[in-house]
Amino acid sequence: MRNHHFGREHTPTPQSAAGFGEDDQPRTVWGNDVGGDGPARLVVSAGQTRLVLSGELDTSCAAELAAAVNKAVEIGQFPVQVDARRVTFMDSSALSMLAYLAHRTDSRLAMIQPPDLVRSLLEVTSIDEVVDIVEHDPRALPR
Repeated sequence: MRNHHFGREHTPTPQSAAGFGEDDQPRTVWGNDVGGDGPARLVVSAGQTRLVLSGELDTSCAAELAAAVNKAVEIGQFPVQVDARRVTFMDSSALSMLAYLAHRTDSRLAMIQPPDLVRSLLEVTSIDEVVDIVEHDPRALPR
């Protein structure tokens, strides 16, 4: 399945359901591998799920973000961390997917170093009440 995003092709890279093997190394279970240009990537290792976001998150990439969020919920491995360090813009479609994810997990989302724009949106919409803002990456995974 190929999705088009700003004229570029994006091919989700499915892997095992859990996303990690016996070596417990982080695995990309949805989205582009490291260095890809997609807006969302889901990385899983034992005991951790991380949604890595980047670029402009708006309606043009809503389907890709929804697929990554739904995959995180399907995997069911919590807590979920959202790496927002490389987000440059976020509209209500992306924000609604984060709210959806926050309400589908057993524990609070951890939002890693969101830029000021994202922090403001979280505050204005009260989503900051269901996520934890994390200033330092608790466990370094590939970005």
